[in-house]
Amino acid sequence: MERIGSVGTLIMGLGLPQGTATSLLAKVAAAQASLASGNLTAACNQLQALINDAEAQSGKKLSVPQADAIIAAARGAMSAAGCP
Repeated sequence: MERIGSVGTLIMGLGLPQGTATSLLAKVAAAQASLASGNLTAACNQLQALINDAEAQSGKKLSVPQADAIIAAARGAMSAAGCP
């Protein structure tokens, strides 16, 4: 769960527009809540949704380096959580 929290910290530190940050952080919060309640599948799906969102916004609302950083952090969190 700590790794998921670090994804949120990264997003907050990127200085993104509020709407973009809020959307991304909602996915992080949902993944944290799912993992805390023991629902690994839902947590993994929510982290994948975060990755999908970052990929879709790359070069648009997110710079390519910002998107890449979020994607890498989310993949690391998925690995640490034991996602398939």
